[in-house]
This record gives sequence, C-alpha cells and structure tokens, in this order.
Amino acid sequence: MVNAGDVPLQEMPGHGKTSLFRMLLGPHNTPGPGKIPNRLQVAQVVEGLYVIEFAPSGTNIPHHHMMEEEIYYLIRGRGDMVAGGGMDGNEGRYPATAGDVYFFRLNTTVGFYGGNKEGEPFSAILAVRSQYPFPFAEKR
Repeated sequence: MVNAGDVPLQEMPGHGKTSLFRMLLGPHNTPGPGKIPNRLQVAQVVEGLYVIEFAPSGTNIPHHHMMEEEIYYLIRGRGDMVAGGGMDGNEGRYPATAGDVYFFRLNTTVGFYGGNKEGEPFSAILAVRSQYPFPFAEKR
C-alpha cells in the first residue's frame, strides 16, 4: 500500500512544465521519472500508474506511445482531453469533467488542456500505462 501524498511531485520530460506527476506504480526495480523509485512494484506489462496534477490552465502536451496503451481518469477539475487526433493536439479535443475516463489505444494521440482558472482547485488525472502484449515489442 502507498499513500499518493507520500510520493513527490515531479516533472516528466516531454510533458511540459505545467503538469506534475506522482509515480505510483511501475515495472519492478525501475526508477520513476527523476530517478525516484516507484512506490508499488508490479509485473513487466504495466508501465506506470501516475497522478498528474495541473497548474491553472496547464497542459499535458499532446503526444503518443508506439507500444503502450493508457487510461486517463479525470479525478478533479475540467478541461479538454486530446484523444486520437493529429499530433498538434487541435484535432480530437473533447470537453472533460471530473469522473470522465478515456482509453487510448497504442499510437493514439493523448494529452490534456486544463480548464481551471487561478483560485480554483487544480485539475488531476489518474493515468495507467501498460505495454501492449506483442511478443516482438521492444522496450524504449
């Protein structure tokens, strides 16, 4: 068991400076972002379990994963989820509110544009990433 409050927030390279991650779960003995070990160790198929906290109007820059699937659960706040559109993040933007869950198949564009303003509670997403079980999948 782990309490998310005990896991430090940290930047994730390539995701922008306005979203911070708490690395909760990942492959056995693999350090999380910033070389901080994961708090829960699991089998190799799961790549990670994150809590992402967004500054007011912060973003998780649209990106994609060639060999991983992801699930995003908007725990708190509101914004626009990027799901499956072009890499510029302008296509495939959908209004999202707390309680919405998105599944992203491998190689799908994924991102989030926070809609909360200064003084409002920050937006937060619980994200789970798993490696697609191709027998020929290569680790990055």
